[in-house]
Amino acid sequence: MTAVITQYRALTALIPDRRLSDDLFLRAVNFQAGLSYAVSGVSKAFGSSWVQGDALLEVLQTEAYGRGPAAEILRG
Repeated sequence: MTAVITQYRALTALIPDRRLSDDLFLRAVNFQAGLSYAVSGVSKAFGSSWVQGDALLEVLQTEAYGRGPAAEILRG
């Protein structure tokens, strides 16, 4: 995501009008964020591991979420 946003900024920086450049950059970032959340939501709505409830336990067991008490409750 950082690379995509950086590319948006680099491309919009080529526009001489700073207000237009900033406006287009922010619109592109907002569109990208919305698209990312929408795609993620659709994949979760129709993905079999999410529909069955298995994916939540898998996510909670990752390093990012600390393998904490919520994962223990779901595992039990």
